Amino acid sequence: MSDPKPKAAGGSITIFSPLYLVLALLMGFTASAASWFTEHLTMAGMGLDFILSALLRFAAAYILLVLFDILFESVCPYLLSKPADPSKKARKPGLSAGKTFAVFFAVSLLAFIPAFLALFPGYTAYDTPMQMEQFFTQGILNATQPVPLTLLFAGCLRLGVLLFHSANAGLLLHTILQLLFTATCLSCVGCLFVRWGLKRRLAIILILLLEALPFVQIFALTTAKDGFFSPLFALWLALTADLFLEAGKQAPDMKRLVCYGLVSLTMILTRPQGKYLFIAAFLLWLLTFLARFRMGIIQAAREGLIRFSALAAGVLLISALITGTLYRAAGVYPASPGEMLSVPIQQMTRVVALRESELTANELAAYDAYFDRSKVATNYIPQISDLMKMSQVFNKAAFSENKKDFFLLWLKLFKKYPLEYADAFLYLTDGYFYQGLGYSHAWAGLADEFVPGPAEYATHAVSLFPAYRGFLLENVGKTFAVKVPVVRRLCTISLPFWVLAAVGSLVLKKKRQAAAGILMLLILYFGTLLLGPVCTVRYTIPLLYAIPVLIALLATEREAGKRHMRPDAE
Repeated sequence: MSDPKPKAAGGSITIFSPLYLVLALLMGFTASAASWFTEHLTMAGMGLDFILSALLRFAAAYILLVLFDILFESVCPYLLSKPADPSKKARKPGLSAGKTFAVFFAVSLLAFIPAFLALFPGYTAYDTPMQMEQFFTQGILNATQPVPLTLLFAGCLRLGVLLFHSANAGLLLHTILQLLFTATCLSCVGCLFVRWGLKRRLAIILILLLEALPFVQIFALTTAKDGFFSPLFALWLALTADLFLEAGKQAPDMKRLVCYGLVSLTMILTRPQGKYLFIAAFLLWLLTFLARFRMGIIQAAREGLIRFSALAAGVLLISALITGTLYRAAGVYPASPGEMLSVPIQQMTRVVALRESELTANELAAYDAYFDRSKVATNYIPQISDLMKMSQVFNKAAFSENKKDFFLLWLKLFKKYPLEYADAFLYLTDGYFYQGLGYSHAWAGLADEFVPGPAEYATHAVSLFPAYRGFLLENVGKTFAVKVPVVRRLCTISLPFWVLAAVGSLVLKKKRQAAAGILMLLILYFGTLLLGPVCTVRYTIPLLYAIPVLIALLATEREAGKRHMRPDAE
């Protein structure tokens, strides 16, 4: 009698789960709060209808979590490659690691061809025009935007003009480099999936599903910093998970640690959040090593702790030298302190805009010490903080000299006007949670922008697939509400959050340690989005890239202790 099919690692299926009850309750009230605010633009007036809506959403979320759990338990055994059976005739060896990488690389490039033709020779949007304006007309490098990416794009444009007398040629060069970088990162991620035990064909499907998402199609060709950071973030998470899986069991290989350090350093230089994510990962490693000490695995834990500590010190020191000493020597303008103050700036300004007559003279004087109050009427836009953070409005020097009074005023106004503070926060963040299809404001979408400055550096679109370009830019980039029933659900800003919530619930339920560590890092990254200046789709793109990593790790973590490419992986 043949053995029954193995059950997926993670435990039996349970219809009643206290954890799912708590998580579904949080999801229900989060979704209802976002929907209420988006429809009413204030948190005031919530009553019985809100409670009923939240309870209905809670019930729906709980049912979906249980169904997701059942689906996972049913499908998981078929996702994993089977170890070779020594009793059977030896099978033909599969693809080597190098050939596996080549397969992923070719598939990734092919997946982006439609977007490449549609957005040819590339797409400039968001901060890129401002970066090029500053660089070419004023010779300014600003640390608010990643300096390496500014230099890369400016160098490509200049090379295109010098060699081909065409800024479009420079833009095309940048687009090709970005596509090659994206394909390389995703190919490495796919190889790690196979290394962990996922079947090769299913790893390819997982990568393809990511690349087929409309948002990913756009930003793989867009010059915004998210185009480079997102695949790099996915690779960093996959490498972090790979190291988590063996932390404490054996000392990590130095070559892999050096590779991880280089990826971490590049991530830090590409996005400010990179440093905090790296530090958080190091703290998780410390907890892992301490746990190994308590378990008696002393030698491996000691060696791992020494090597990871040296790695962290080296990465943070080099990044500090580059972003500090080197940037100052090169005359790079430092990032404004207001970049991290979007939420408190908007909260206090909303109170001044709506309740100025109720504030005391001392409160107004304290506000005036940091802001030009005469600009509030014209510069305060609830959905974006950029205009209030401008140097003409926000006194950065005053904040640097006296941070204490700034936050004392913030706390004082919070005690008096908590509802206005909640509204100000939701104006900046509600799109990340709102499940409807009609969410849109002027700052959330894409705009057909060209590189300004000297006329010779101005680019223009030459679409080779105009129908797909129209779909991407008009439906995905602006309205987020296409007519295709399934696709429209893939074009909402809230998609990454809710998918992450579902997968994260399963991670917590199955108690996968490495996957839980990656989940904590994703929660940290998402938390930084809630402190950002605006709710926009490009901030969520890294989360889309991260979700396949979490899914693959969740499915394969128990199998991932076998540290080799499986020759029988299909």
